[in-house]
Amino acid sequence: MTKAIKICLLVLITVVITGCQSGKPLAVESKFSGVIIGETTGDQLLDMFSGEKVLQTTDRISVLNKSGKFDREVAIAVLQPNGAAVTRYDYISRVKSLTNVEIRVIISAKVAPDVLIKPYESEDAKNMAILRHFHDAMMQDGNAFANDSETKNFIDMASMVFGIGITKLQALPRDIPDISTDNGFDYEHTSAGKCKLRLKKSEASDVYFLDIHTDSDLDWLVKW
Repeated sequence: MTKAIKICLLVLITVVITGCQSGKPLAVESKFSGVIIGETTGDQLLDMFSGEKVLQTTDRISVLNKSGKFDREVAIAVLQPNGAAVTRYDYISRVKSLTNVEIRVIISAKVAPDVLIKPYESEDAKNMAILRHFHDAMMQDGNAFANDSETKNFIDMASMVFGIGITKLQALPRDIPDISTDNGFDYEHTSAGKCKLRLKKSEASDVYFLDIHTDSDLDWLVKW
């Protein structure tokens, strides 16, 4: 077997293995999937991540996980003023393979009453207001950990992908209802590639769930 064939087989095996692993949730995502907004407490969250890379302020907890050389995930949980229950969390991950990069942005939150009770012209207008509220809140969460460059970089990355989605929805108002469907709203981002945005309302009327998933060809010149 020639050296060139061996290299080709090694690359093929790596691609297959990477592809099989890409569908598995990363460690932080797996744990945060069990967080219940309004019920899970800050102490319970800290117990979940005991011994892991955690930063904490008076009202926020940030968790960073590095999986391998290129995969990263960051989650920020926001606590009630008394520090009891989690009222919002942002989750961002980046998974690289030999051929592509996938970014995931998840926000689960109690939406503030002053956002929900405004007299909107339609349900679409209300959902757009919720998206803007989530975008602003995510930036505030990132600013709380601005001294941590890795968290800040991830928040900035997610903000750009999210912000472009909002801008494209504003230009395509007929497509706004798509965000509430399983298919979601599809759009393109210059660096992130194909993006899908979905907004779901939970059984609790004030809790909403945002999910953005991207998929792009790997470009080593792009820091993502």
